[in-house]
Amino acid sequence: MKPTPTWVEGELYIGGIGLAKGYWQDEAKTNNSFITHPLTQERLYKTGDLGRYLPSGDIEFLGREDFQVKINGFRIELGEIEAALKQHSAVFEAVVSSHNNQLVAYVVLEKEQVSSSQIVRIDQSISTQIHEYLKQKLPNYMLPAECVILDTLPLTANGKIDRKALPEPSTTKSPSSAYIAHRTPDEEKLAQIRRELVEATQVGIDDNFFTLGGDSLGATRVISRIRETFQVEFPLQNFFEAPTVKNFAEYLEIAHQALQIPDNSELDEEVGEI
Repeated sequence: MKPTPTWVEGELYIGGIGLAKGYWQDEAKTNNSFITHPLTQERLYKTGDLGRYLPSGDIEFLGREDFQVKINGFRIELGEIEAALKQHSAVFEAVVSSHNNQLVAYVVLEKEQVSSSQIVRIDQSISTQIHEYLKQKLPNYMLPAECVILDTLPLTANGKIDRKALPEPSTTKSPSSAYIAHRTPDEEKLAQIRRELVEATQVGIDDNFFTLGGDSLGATRVISRIRETFQVEFPLQNFFEAPTVKNFAEYLEIAHQALQIPDNSELDEEVGEI
């Protein structure tokens, strides 16, 4: 309920002489959306939208307040993921929600463009179809942990998507991509740490830690175990942005190279050149 400076995100309210009196014959909805500002006593309408002022004085729309979630420390606008999903040629409609601190995508396929065999393939493996597509569009922390294929999306009486009626996603922890086994001793150690913490039977080098059921607390435990095992610090922020065994192995290789000390002959040669 305070004005925000330029560039700072805030809630969008509407006021002024043209403001409606309320919702027709719906007192409860009117009382919920039409408020009186505690300081100015001005009557305002709560839009449920987010926005911010630009230096030009224009207001930039930033999405719906009720469709923004916070997962593993990241604020995520679900509409951004939905927009990326709808760009896929096989997707007719899509909705994204959060469930147990994980993102879940609900997708209706474009049956005119997709054969029945392709539909089955997408339904069976998000990792090889929609998930791989989204990896090219979104950062890792915005990738849905599961994709549920529906014939139609549930609607309310007035034709809007009924998010509360969306089916419960599967509780089975599954890899985020096709299983690729470890190739080096370091990758095997990293996979073993993850298997123990998320209680998975197998962890491939491309499997997303959060898709396997991990959370932000589990991420700190992984980093602690890595510190003990490899004597290397791994930034928590990097974990959220690159949460696979392959990502960690690449980071370890770079860290090990940085810590290598040249032998005496190399040092003598460098001193001579100086």
